[in-house]
Amino acid sequence: MTDPIALPTVPMEITVTPVNSVGLAISNFTFQGQAQANQGERWDIAMTFAPERRADVTAMQVFILQCRGPLNPFLANDPLARFPQNNTDVVTVQLAGAHAARIRTISTINWTTDDPDGFALRKGDYIQLGSGSASRLHMVLNDVEITDEMTGAADIDIWPATRAAYVDGATVVYRDPKGVFRLKPGETGQWRGNPGDYYDGITFGAMEYIT
Repeated sequence: MTDPIALPTVPMEITVTPVNSVGLAISNFTFQGQAQANQGERWDIAMTFAPERRADVTAMQVFILQCRGPLNPFLANDPLARFPQNNTDVVTVQLAGAHAARIRTISTINWTTDDPDGFALRKGDYIQLGSGSASRLHMVLNDVEITDEMTGAADIDIWPATRAAYVDGATVVYRDPKGVFRLKPGETGQWRGNPGDYYDGITFGAMEYIT
């Protein structure tokens, strides 16, 4: 994998879709169903960028060409949720102990908070595990309580489950976290000019880059 490309501008509109691989078998006779959860979980996103003049749209045009369809990854996140909802403290949060792949609760340390209710994070906040081409975006499923003020310990329930194993002390990014994505097959990110000297907003769909 090449190093992820940075999005050159913030989208005007974004749609975020969590995708779960779940099989469902329904009886043709009783309509009773049985669901089977598989390991597959990923983020899908659809982005629309504002119309721009030629001088301003060039960076996005080059970005699309650098992606080469679904070949090369890029970093992205939800621009409306780059920072925690209530905690503005800036600290270096780390994993407490080694963590295996495919777990849904992580243990962390070093938290402080200025949240009026004392939570490190609120449900719906995002965190990032890993960096560069291994950056993984996770959503917090429950309000995160600091259980030890001396160590700043807190357990965090996340979706999706961890993608990889992480060592003790690995950094947990909770301010401007990002994940790695790729354009969906068939997405070209085409642009179209109009007589008003503007290019219509570029729109494309992407999915999490999972290796």
